[in-house]
Amino acid sequence: MTTTMTPDLYVHQALKILGEGLEPHIRAVMAPHLGELEWIQVLRILDEARGKYGYTYATHDVALQLRMVTERLGDIGFPFSATDKHRTLSTYGGVLRLVRNQVAHNSELSVLDALRAVDTVRIVLMFIVDEAGVDRITELRRQVIDELVLDYGPEETDTHRDPPAPTPPTAPTNNGGDDVPAASPETAPEDPELDEEVDVQGRIREGGSMRPQSPRSLTWEAWEVEVVGEPEMLESLMKVAHRESVRGAIELVAEAEGPVHQARLVTLVCQAHGARRATAAKRKKVEKQIEKSPVHVDTDGFVWPLGLDVDRWLLARRSTPAQRKIEEVSPVEIANALEVILARRGSLPRDEAKREVLQFFGRSKTSSTANQQIERALTVAQQRGRVVQKRDRLVNRLGFSAVFIRAAPPAGAQ
Repeated sequence: MTTTMTPDLYVHQALKILGEGLEPHIRAVMAPHLGELEWIQVLRILDEARGKYGYTYATHDVALQLRMVTERLGDIGFPFSATDKHRTLSTYGGVLRLVRNQVAHNSELSVLDALRAVDTVRIVLMFIVDEAGVDRITELRRQVIDELVLDYGPEETDTHRDPPAPTPPTAPTNNGGDDVPAASPETAPEDPELDEEVDVQGRIREGGSMRPQSPRSLTWEAWEVEVVGEPEMLESLMKVAHRESVRGAIELVAEAEGPVHQARLVTLVCQAHGARRATAAKRKKVEKQIEKSPVHVDTDGFVWPLGLDVDRWLLARRSTPAQRKIEEVSPVEIANALEVILARRGSLPRDEAKREVLQFFGRSKTSSTANQQIERALTVAQQRGRVVQKRDRLVNRLGFSAVFIRAAPPAGAQ
């Protein structure tokens, strides 16, 4: 009995072929960093550092494989882009993460959607020189094109028969009066007492857990915008495919930056759909999709990825105002920063503690908005029972010493 192929089945098959080729490539690239150890342990360590627990990790899971080739891997960095200035795996991997999310959520896909997915998988397999995988995906591609011929006729599908490998898409640039700000290259304020990367290799070899008992200081890392759609998609969200593209981008941003302010998330989703001008109408349409996406929005209006335990999320990510305004930082994260400061300094007068929190996020001056956000964070810290006020001083109630995520020493260092 022959199975009737549908667009989603074509994409499922393409992702299966991708996973079978990508896993040995990941293993080979990670071998100099991990030796015989499983690469999935890298993601476990990183997730625990971010307050995510209880997940199942398997090397054949294409979602995990795509995370490996697109995310920063702690002190290991971006090993899959080390010799590739075009960041091919990171760029196309980001697109395929969205495709995989669409399939996982049973999105309605067209044959053209299937062809785009198959072509993207083909590019990745060609890049990693998986000849057997390329042969299989090329045959699958032929089947999808035959479906297109039945749907649209040979004239409209002829241009799809053998397209050149496209140049990796890039994020839109800011041209003058654009409403969407360009990503700032400015880095977070440095603190010589802190090493910022998760010591992935050391933690894995020691078999240690990254479950934090006290807040940890990290450097903020913005989500690198990956263009996954067209501006026109933001105009017509009545179409299922367009809605799913927006919701998929919302999920990706929340996974990368959560907790993220809704306004910032909307901006990034618009950028991910090539919109250089995020008009009020487009922003409103994207905002409406947040509540229908697989994310959690807290009472302060910050968006969190599902599966992240807010009560055990103990990260404070140092950043500059150019990267994130203080009002774009979750009160939970500001409360974590306060605990980091109190762990280093002991008790502090309330006003001095507020000034140091501002400096943690790169600000030297306060404002009514910033003061309001910090006051809200102080309330959160005290409600959690981790910080108490004694007279005019704030005290770390739990008495933790500062615990920072440290980088591994350079090779050959004693």
